[in-house]
Parts: sequence; structure tokens; C-alpha cells
Amino acid sequence: MKDAKGHGSNPRGTHASLVDKIANVQLHPSVIRKLAASDGSVKPRTGNSPSTGYMVSIPGHTQVVSAGALKGPQAGDIIADYANTHASALASPEAHIGRWQEPGTDKVYLDVSHNIKSRDQAVKLGRKHNQIAIWDLKHGREINTGGTGE
Repeated sequence: MKDAKGHGSNPRGTHASLVDKIANVQLHPSVIRKLAASDGSVKPRTGNSPSTGYMVSIPGHTQVVSAGALKGPQAGDIIADYANTHASALASPEAHIGRWQEPGTDKVYLDVSHNIKSRDQAVKLGRKHNQIAIWDLKHGREINTGGTGE
């Protein structure tokens, strides 16, 4: 998956536009522990993880990090920096911070995802977002949506 960060013109300058995207998201103490340890999705402010529905990634909010780094002392900083950088997307009541490690690699994908209750709606949204797959929480499996992840 690639995450293209579009930078447009800003009359106040590039630095100001980047600063505007960073906020101070209050993370529940269990968020860092959960995301450092294993794949899943958590609500930033409560630390709760959904157990039903389908997780669909929101485009433009993917960041690749090292699995090794998430197991180390810098895990808290990595996750807090990610949350602060994507604060506007995480402000949505449906938003979760998701973590998925690519099998056989050190690559971990952090993203903003929404929990969609309807399988049909989740598949349609996954296709619209060009996702390779969405995650079925109840059955613990991917559902192919035919996208490229680009």
C-alpha cells in the first residue's frame, strides 16, 4: 500500500500547513500497549477494540513503520506521532487506529479505519478506496475487495 501525501499551495507557507495537521490526540493508555503488541484496531480515546463488523481503511492515512521499532521503547512516540499527524481523521467518532503487519516482513501498516457493520457496505467502501481486502472481525479473516492498495 502506498500513501501519497498531497501538498498544495498554501498562502501561509508549507511549514504552516504541516503544523496545522498536527494536534495533541489524547490516547487511552492501552492503545500503545495493544498496537505495539499485535495487529488490530483500537479507538484512540477509549482503547476499545471492536469484535464485530468489518474494518475498512480510510485513504490517505497509512504510515509504514518497523515492527521492531514498535516492540522497543520508542513505540509510544511512534504511535502518538501517528495519532497527532492524523488527528483530523481520528476525530471522527467511527475512527480507529489500525495496525497490520505484512506477513514475513518487518513492515507494519498503521492506518485510520472505520468499523462498518454491513458486509455489503464495507465491501463497497473497500472497493471505492481501492483496498486489496477488508477485515472481518467476527470470523478473523480478510475479504478480498479486488483493489491494488495503491
